[in-house]
Amino acid sequence: LIRLNTLNFDESLVFSGKGAQRNNFLLDCFIDEEKDNQKFYEYYLLNPSDFKQKVDSLEKTKLLKLEDFFKRDLNETDKFKEFLSIAITYPLYSKIEDYPIKHSLLSNAKDFPKLTENFYSHRKNVNLNKESLIYYYVYSNYLTNYLYNKTYSKGFEPNTKDYSGDFSTAMLNVIEDNIQSEKTKNILLRQTINSHFFRKSSCDTNDEVFNTYFALSTNEEDKNQIKNLLEDSKLQKTGKKISNFILTDYTNKSFNSNDLLKDQNSLIYFWNSKYVSEDYLASRIGYLISNNPGVQFIGVKIDGNSASHIKGLDINNQYFIDSSSNANTFLT
Repeated sequence: LIRLNTLNFDESLVFSGKGAQRNNFLLDCFIDEEKDNQKFYEYYLLNPSDFKQKVDSLEKTKLLKLEDFFKRDLNETDKFKEFLSIAITYPLYSKIEDYPIKHSLLSNAKDFPKLTENFYSHRKNVNLNKESLIYYYVYSNYLTNYLYNKTYSKGFEPNTKDYSGDFSTAMLNVIEDNIQSEKTKNILLRQTINSHFFRKSSCDTNDEVFNTYFALSTNEEDKNQIKNLLEDSKLQKTGKKISNFILTDYTNKSFNSNDLLKDQNSLIYFWNSKYVSEDYLASRIGYLISNNPGVQFIGVKIDGNSASHIKGLDINNQYFIDSSSNANTFLT
């Protein structure tokens, strides 16, 4: 059973029943991390020695809390002990990995801070190949921060904007060199190539980056998706008019895209419930609509049926396409 006060959700959530002690402790870890995140905005501006002292002090406090939990539950399994140890320490380890990057950005420094050898002493306690935890945010956040830190240490300067092709290529190679688990490696390679691509403000692509990805990944399904993304991006260049295609509204009436877009400032977005939630789109597009009254927003569902639409948005500005639509040439 879960009890909560909806006006103060996280802080009031309490579990009861089987596993309640575990869940309540994990929830405490989550709330503590939220509080820690607020403190660290100031900590990132400290010099390396003072920053490390802050983290070490917090870690001691958290480990004492963990020890107390295990004393109260003497029959806890070894697997859960390991998981709980990760839940309570890896958020701090993530912040250590993030420190040189955040410190440089927040202090407007041109170079990273000089660090002693023991600054990364936590790394001897870290397992980079826990396949079962790759989608656990605490663990995945640590991996991400570790890999970015290792990549920056290759000689790249602090950067707040788009990642260069050289940086992206270097990070893919860092993943290859540091992650042994094939499953984990493939997931991180895909996430990196996707996230760096979508940070770009245009569809220009760097072939070296993609060639490196194709050479390192062993997941054929992932590679086919990335190949489609690459080919689609080459078809839609900045300044080029979008090709005309047929859309269908929710009364099953068909339209030419050129007619809908003619003489109007428009934003057209394509979506598939397999990759993005309708609630997120309703919130995000609703916000954009309210802040851009002179723009027409047209939503296009790309799975070929009228079974559902985005609730909370005007259905008159929502359409779908089927397999016969020309839009499929750039939406592979």
